[in-house]
Amino acid sequence: GYINLASGAAIPTSGGNVTLGGGVNPATDFAYSTTAGQSGVQFTGASLTTAGGNVVINGSVNATGVNNGISLTTASAIDSSAGNITLNGRSTSTSSSVSQNNYAILLNRATLTTTSGHVTLDGVNTAAISTGAGGIDLNGLGGASSITTASGNITLTGSASANGGTGGIHRGVFLINSFAVSSASGNIAITGTAGGAGSNNRGVELNNSASVKTTGSGPVPLPGPGAGPTGFGGGVQVQGLIETTGTGSIAITGTGGGT
Repeated sequence: GYINLASGAAIPTSGGNVTLGGGVNPATDFAYSTTAGQSGVQFTGASLTTAGGNVVINGSVNATGVNNGISLTTASAIDSSAGNITLNGRSTSTSSSVSQNNYAILLNRATLTTTSGHVTLDGVNTAAISTGAGGIDLNGLGGASSITTASGNITLTGSASANGGTGGIHRGVFLINSFAVSSASGNIAITGTAGGAGSNNRGVELNNSASVKTTGSGPVPLPGPGAGPTGFGGGVQVQGLIETTGTGSIAITGTGGGT
């Protein structure tokens, strides 16, 4: 079944780990939704704090409508202090008639915060929908939205659906509307693979004041600017801010798709 934390819901621990998943082993198996409009794991104005414990969330969806494997919205927050935060999202809808945005992981007006912990997001979308079958969507519309760590690493890996239809917008990793990804001294790596047909299928895209920053000394491997079509389906597009104010570097690698 799915997991739904509504507005005002809170999960606090005093250093204990929190795992939200499903199946026989929630640490590796996914909470799963087949209900239209319901994500596999959904936070709507909810919070999770662990005071040093690790957080693992595994969410998957296979349903019609606007659905996500993992969805954190409406001022939802996860704060692990020194613990790691790991989000694994999957979208596997096979309803080819649906023309909706559908992401493996969606953060919209939500925050992930650690001090020395690592933050890892892995979003894989194989949905057969016509528009917006994306891997990871990070959207700051409507309020504070960020992934922040002091000394931990941040790794974002998103794969859009190769089964997506001609509506396009099948992006691997998409940051928009002032969403901020930052690490003081840790490493940041963003890797996105676009998919599907149509246009605007970019591997990684930063848009409308979204930002990626390192402010300390943590080096990040720089494998290159990406590959793919040269039109509206390029590997990497930046209409935001990429900044290093220390000796760190930032890796953004994208593979485009479509046209």
